[in-house]
Amino acid sequence: MPHFMVTSINGAKLRASTLHGHPLILSFWATWCTPCLEDMRVLDLSSQRYRKQGIKVLGMIVDIPSEAVVRHDLALENARYPQYFVPEDMEEVFDVQRGLPLTVFVDQRGIVRSIYRGKLTASILDQNIHTFFQKR
Repeated sequence: MPHFMVTSINGAKLRASTLHGHPLILSFWATWCTPCLEDMRVLDLSSQRYRKQGIKVLGMIVDIPSEAVVRHDLALENARYPQYFVPEDMEEVFDVQRGLPLTVFVDQRGIVRSIYRGKLTASILDQNIHTFFQKR
């Protein structure tokens, strides 16, 4: 996984290096993307269910909405996992312009194991999560 630094909706900075040692699910989304918003429910349930295994779910916002719009969408979809604004160079690395939603699965060593484009289901998410544990 490439090095990156993102800023949360609360203004806190996060460096990729601080996430080393945890499997990650990076969910790239935009406020105008209806399937992205629908993915939030599946991701939130999974973030709660897999928390004990150390899996971290991070929302990666690719458009530049106001904080109020983001908070409205998160509340509407009951998404409680952390959300970050993505810089353009990170969008390019993950080829976000090819389409959203985009979900990136990264193992605890920082290796991208799977990239899924399209609407998530619980079974797609679970299948990718189980792959993390098989490759450990």
